[in-house]
Amino acid sequence: MKMTFPKAYGLFLMLLFLASSFSITESSDAASTANVEIIRDAWSIPHVFAQTAEGAFFGLGYATAEDRMFQMEYSRRLVQGRISEIVGQVGVESDKLWRTLGWYKVAKEVEKNLDSETKKLLRAYAAGVNNYLENHNGSLLYLFDVYGITPEPWTVADSIACWYRISYRFSSIENQEVSNLH
Repeated sequence: MKMTFPKAYGLFLMLLFLASSFSITESSDAASTANVEIIRDAWSIPHVFAQTAEGAFFGLGYATAEDRMFQMEYSRRLVQGRISEIVGQVGVESDKLWRTLGWYKVAKEVEKNLDSETKKLLRAYAAGVNNYLENHNGSLLYLFDVYGITPEPWTVADSIACWYRISYRFSSIENQEVSNLH
């Protein structure tokens, strides 16, 4: 079965596509992250274009923060053992678990031992997140106001720790490999 759409619909999608694209040229002091372009398609999926891998990671960080900053902040505080700052007393047991696991501390150690290329790319990602935060401080998702929180600058260790959290959630052995790191 072939679907057809009126020409006006196609024109509308094209205009929507073009209207939702933007460039980040003031985004970074590093030349390798200049001229990053993020284009959102008709489904609002970001497509990041850059001249360098570092620029692409910067754009990815920016787009991720644009779409998921509250989720990122929640995940970071969860793995740091600070979720009770958002949800109150109900989060204390979770905070105890995550502080006992110590994965945020491990993430900081891993960051120190990363090869220079990986560290450079993760720093570019964090710079993209932080650029978004700097440029949208007064217009973040309403949940930041509801819970009275302000996101802190994103770091390389935040990314690593949040990856640990994801692996923990999907591991049937509760990610024993990560737990064995300390």
